[in-house]
Amino acid sequence: LVLRSSAIIVGSYREDEVSPDSLFRRILSEGEKMNVAQIQVLPLGITAVENLVSYALRMSRRLIRPLAEVVLKKTDGNTFFAIQFLVSLCDEGLLLYDEKCRRWRWNFDKLRTKDIADDLVDIFMS
Repeated sequence: LVLRSSAIIVGSYREDEVSPDSLFRRILSEGEKMNVAQIQVLPLGITAVENLVSYALRMSRRLIRPLAEVVLKKTDGNTFFAIQFLVSLCDEGLLLYDEKCRRWRWNFDKLRTKDIADDLVDIFMS
């Protein structure tokens, strides 16, 4: 009786941050032998960011469009950055829910000057 086991490993990397001679790149190049599948995740465009922000805040795309533009500019369309950027705006009081008006409010001047970490690890550790 031969037992077979399987494993799934999910990894993520930025194309421009992995050198051609790295171990990771060698593993990827031998992917067919090891049944490795690669999925390229492209940056979100403005429509996708508008949908994300609109859904998260439960507001119309028309109302959140300026906020979505700031999110796109600050995150370069990176899904993980966009979500964490919205969370950090709430945590820092830059994105607030107005109970009286029953909608979210933000200050564009403060949003435009807000820094975002260059690395996801920095964001998740903060």
